[in-house]
Order: sequence, then C-alpha cells, then structure tokens
Amino acid sequence: MPSRSDNPPPQPPGPGSHPDPAAEPEPLVTIEPDLSRAPPPPAWKPIAPPPNLPGGAPPTSAAARSRQAQQPLWELSAMGTEFVMFVLAGVGLGWLADNWLGTKPYGVLVGVLFGIGGGGWRLIRSATRALNRATPPRPKPQGTSKP
Repeated sequence: MPSRSDNPPPQPPGPGSHPDPAAEPEPLVTIEPDLSRAPPPPAWKPIAPPPNLPGGAPPTSAAARSRQAQQPLWELSAMGTEFVMFVLAGVGLGWLADNWLGTKPYGVLVGVLFGIGGGGWRLIRSATRALNRATPPRPKPQGTSKP
C-alpha cells in the first residue's frame, strides 16, 4: 500500500503545459495615472444663502412660500411635543423610583412636577428664541449715551 509521501503533490499547469495557448490569460497590466497633466481644482466660490435664511432672497415659488408659512406651525408642534415628552419622562422616572424605593404615589407625583417644570422651562426658552427670530431688532436711540 503506497503512503501519502510517495505521491508527489500536484503541480499547477505551467505556460507550456496548457493544451490551448489561445486560452491562457494575458498578464495583468498596471496603469499608473500621470497626475502632472491633471486639471487644477475648481476655484472656490461662496454659495448664496438659501432663500429661507435671513439675508436670502424671498421665496418665489408657491411651494417655497408654503414651506415658509408652515415653519412656525412646525416650531409650535415641536414645542408641544417636547413639553409632553418631559412630563412623560418625569412620570416614568417617578414610577421607577416608586418601584425601587417602595414609595408609591410620591415618586410619580414628584416626577410629574419635575416634568412640568422642565417642560415649561424648555417651552418658554423655545418660544423666546422663536419670537426673537421673528421680530427684527430695535434700533438703539441716538444721543442717549451715559457719561
């Protein structure tokens, strides 16, 4: 019985051992780019601000005017959602504290109060920012400098 060491391992076919020379793959050619002939990068140009930002042109299409008219509604919707989420987070944390400490209804009540307080603070802050964006700044009076 012949052992495994008696049989030589199979050799891959060489270039001359292939029966059909036309079927041999061609050698790979590497192409290196010549970057010296590449065009220069385009010059930087400032981009005009979008029409809905301060300093931009007023919107001209009906869709753009509609989006601009709906923006305050989206801001109000976000404010209401944030308020509700603060209250729900307070209730959830209070409920967890009640179950962990065994102080049923007091954790939820404190959580509701903290949620209403945090939500109200965030609501007032968001409304103030929206109001400041919507109203133009008042000009300073002339000639009223302090000595």
